[in-house]
Amino acid sequence: MGIWGIRFFSLLFCCVLLVSDRAGAETKNILLLNSFPRQLPWQQTIEKGFFPEFQKGLSRSEDNINLFIENLDVFRSDMPGDLYFEFIKSKYGNKKIHLIITNDFAALDFADSYLWAAFRNSEIFAFADIDHIKNLKHIESLGYFTSGKIRFSETLTLIEQLHPKTEKIVVVTGKSANSLRFKSAMEEDGDALFASKAEFWVEISYKELIHRAKQLTGSSVLFYLPFMTDRLGKRYMPLKVLAELSRVSSVPIYSAWDTFMGEGIVGGKVLSAETAGKLMARHAHEIIRGKPAGQIRYSPEELHTYIFDQRQLDRFGIPASNLPEGSIVRYKHPSFWEKYKWYITAGLALCVVETFLIFFLVLNRKKRLRIEGKLRESHDLLEEKVAERTSELTRVNDDLRTSEEKFRSLSKAAFEGICITEDRRILEVNNNMQKMFGYSSEQFSGMDAIDLVAPDDRKNVKDKMAAGFGQTYEANALRKDRSVFPVEIHAKMFFYKGRKTRVTALSDITERKASEKERERLIDELQKVIDEIKTLRGIVPICSGCKKIRDDKGYWNQLESFIEKHSDASFSHGMCPECSDRFYGNEDWYIAMKKKKGTPGA
Repeated sequence: MGIWGIRFFSLLFCCVLLVSDRAGAETKNILLLNSFPRQLPWQQTIEKGFFPEFQKGLSRSEDNINLFIENLDVFRSDMPGDLYFEFIKSKYGNKKIHLIITNDFAALDFADSYLWAAFRNSEIFAFADIDHIKNLKHIESLGYFTSGKIRFSETLTLIEQLHPKTEKIVVVTGKSANSLRFKSAMEEDGDALFASKAEFWVEISYKELIHRAKQLTGSSVLFYLPFMTDRLGKRYMPLKVLAELSRVSSVPIYSAWDTFMGEGIVGGKVLSAETAGKLMARHAHEIIRGKPAGQIRYSPEELHTYIFDQRQLDRFGIPASNLPEGSIVRYKHPSFWEKYKWYITAGLALCVVETFLIFFLVLNRKKRLRIEGKLRESHDLLEEKVAERTSELTRVNDDLRTSEEKFRSLSKAAFEGICITEDRRILEVNNNMQKMFGYSSEQFSGMDAIDLVAPDDRKNVKDKMAAGFGQTYEANALRKDRSVFPVEIHAKMFFYKGRKTRVTALSDITERKASEKERERLIDELQKVIDEIKTLRGIVPICSGCKKIRDDKGYWNQLESFIEKHSDASFSHGMCPECSDRFYGNEDWYIAMKKKKGTPGA
């Protein structure tokens, strides 16, 4: 078993110990989905940063956390995506996955195509190229950090500064899709000077690559992109190819990834996989502790830094003073002090110990007599202090007991339901709480407080309890008879009987909700009346002859029928003097009536 296997199982063992110590808390499950196999140097360097940082977070976390790891192995696996998804679903489908971490492009694409459907309630955090993040089809919200563009231009500029006599920059890369993508990015990032000196070795076999590298002279520099597949389609481990190039070539080699440090490259402005692993672990704990993944957006700046190999600097005569400010130099030669400091320190410490031992032996007898006298005095004083402290503790305990009795009396007299919980387990309730939910005091004792919440609201209430939410909010509660009713909740942390507890006050707001619903109904009715009144506003089409009115459907209605239909008005019929004269003016009875009444003009 390799060192990384030992570290991995050590981390799992620590997780098991932590779970056993915190058996009462809810277990949070994390699924880490890696794109590459664990044997790949990039993946090993990611884990070098991830596991120590994740273990550090476990020691500070109050949560029980299970970490599950899956490696897609995109270079060797022939398993179709849908079949691999069925494997993942059968393995983790019965578990609540709180967080899915995707490491690199293949893992994020797999999560977007398959996992979002089965684990859509999980938080998702990704380390991936920004183009993959922008092109997601299904995942709507996730947190991420991205490496951005590889800093080829900064390393190319550094090459010109450290090797001003360079006539040719040879770029070594394979013919895999990733290697060709890096080649294109490097061509876009390089300036005109680089273009004039660049020579790309792409369509060559491994044997030809080694042969050419042996022929390079001191006026050349090698830039190593991952060489994984040669012209013949044969696959190679990039680290082994780099080590062989460094052995046979007499020119300096640069690259853009810290996974190649220590294998023959001078260095450069590199992308740090170790830093990426640390960030994944750090943000995983932030999300598990309640921070929404979607709020995490990370700049690529922190992932790139100047790193160099001191052995290669010495090999090619590059002084450290010529390196950019803030550069990290690894594999330094130890100084005399660094090499022998433990021996020197141990010798000096032994001399000091012997000197002090002799000195203390001389003074010991005299001091012992003086200390014995002081010890007797201290013993008498200690007994006096113990008596005073005992009296003080008795008084404090009496005050605490009185305070708790006052609190219990106030809770019994309160109009709200009040319960005291510790880690969601109910310790005490008042009478109103018992009446409100229908449980007795004995039934309440030890009950999980979340069982008093309606199923649809439990996740929201759980999150607020876990976060120590102290503001007033509403939720639906569940009585013993399984009936649901609305409540208003207000909770605070409180030290009760020397324990850190949570005091929650609940008010039944059924009547208030009913009043609000009735008010909304009256508002709707009033709005309907207003809308009906408004229908008589505006231009009304009326016949100039018979005075009928046309409605919205094109039918002609009598004037009084139209108005009675669109308002609360009703009609009584009569006849005005002008119409009376027009209809009955020639009738004798009408003329006689008008004369009798003395109508003007009769």
